[in-house]
Amino acid sequence: MEPPPVLQVVPGPVSSQPDASKPQPEQQGEPDYKFWGDTWPQWIMAGAALAALALAGITLELLRRTLNATKEAASYAKRAAEATEATIHEAKTSALATVKAAEAADLSARAAVGVEAPWLVLYNMHVSGTDNPRNWNTPRPLQVVFTNRGRTDGIVIRNSLAWSVSEDLPDEPRYPLHSLQSVATTMIVEPTKYFQFHRDFSVMDGDMNEIYAGQKRLWIWGYVVVRDFLGSDNMVGFCRVLELVPHQMYQGQEYSKGRFAYGGPASYTYSKRIS
Repeated sequence: MEPPPVLQVVPGPVSSQPDASKPQPEQQGEPDYKFWGDTWPQWIMAGAALAALALAGITLELLRRTLNATKEAASYAKRAAEATEATIHEAKTSALATVKAAEAADLSARAAVGVEAPWLVLYNMHVSGTDNPRNWNTPRPLQVVFTNRGRTDGIVIRNSLAWSVSEDLPDEPRYPLHSLQSVATTMIVEPTKYFQFHRDFSVMDGDMNEIYAGQKRLWIWGYVVVRDFLGSDNMVGFCRVLELVPHQMYQGQEYSKGRFAYGGPASYTYSKRIS
C-alpha cells in the first residue's frame, strides 16, 4: 500500500508592501506629524539657543553701559584730580608767596634795625709802653680799642681776650675761661665814640726768639658782646697776628717794630646775633 502524498509548502519572498487589492484597516487615534514630525526636541533646543542669544545680547548691552559709566566716572575722577592738583599748586604758590613776603618783611625789618643798631669795629690793638716786642717779656697792658660806627648807643656787657704763640690756630676759636671778662651794664658806647679794654700781657724770651726766627707766630683773638636798643645781644669776634717791621731805629739802636695785623682763620672774625 502506498503512503499518502505529502503536501510541501515552498516559502517565497514576502512583500512588505500592503496588498492594494485588499482593503486596509483605518488607523485611528494616531497624531498627525505633518508639521512637527518627530523633530520637536530640535525645536526646543533652537528656542533655548535663541533665549541664550537674547540673554547674551542683554548682558553685552549691560556691559557696554557699565563700561561707558566706568569711563565717565574715570574721566570725572581725572578731572577732579586735575582740579585738586591745580588747587594744591595754587595753594603752594600762594603759601610760597606769603613766605617770601614774610621773609622780605623780616629782611626789611632786620635791615632797618641793622641801620639803627650799634656797630662795633676793632679800631686799634697795641701793647702799652713800647712797640718793641723784645720788651714784652715783662707784663704790660695789651690794649684793645673798639669804636661804634652805628647810629645808636651800644651797651658792652662782656668781652674776651686771649693769645698764643704757635705755628697756627685751630680752625674754630676757643675762648679760655681766664680770657673772659664781664662788664658793667653802664658801659655805654655812643656813636663815633670808643671803648677799650685790656689784659696784662707778656711773652717769654724763648717764645719771642722762635717768633723772630719765623718758627712760630703770636696770635691775639677774642670778642665783645654789645646789647642794642631792642635788648638783643650781638657778638663781634676778632683775630690779629704780630708782624715784625725790621730796621726801625730807637735811641741809636736797630730793632724790629711790632704791629698787629689781620690774620687767623676766617671763623675768628665775625659779627652775629646771639640773643
